[in-house]
Amino acid sequence: MSDAFVALTADSFSPHVGALFQLGDTELSLTLVEVDVQDAPAGERAPFTLVFRGPKSPWAPENMWMLKGPDGTTHELYIAPIHTPDPSCQDYQAVFN
Repeated sequence: MSDAFVALTADSFSPHVGALFQLGDTELSLTLVEVDVQDAPAGERAPFTLVFRGPKSPWAPENMWMLKGPDGTTHELYIAPIHTPDPSCQDYQAVFN
């Protein structure tokens, strides 16, 4: 087992847009709907935001969550519910500065 640090980038998630992610040990699955990349300061990683969509209910509170991707990879991410214009679902974001 390796404890090596892996820096996540937008490219880590872009291939999974449209895929389901399991949220912790809940029964809640979230679909990755957007990877929003910002301009990078010179020589630094580009900041990005992941937007996930889930059902209106049940919903998940803002928290550190273990997120399991479609390939079985897990990442512990700070995920927060955000304003969702569509009343039939709930969107969430994870921000990487």
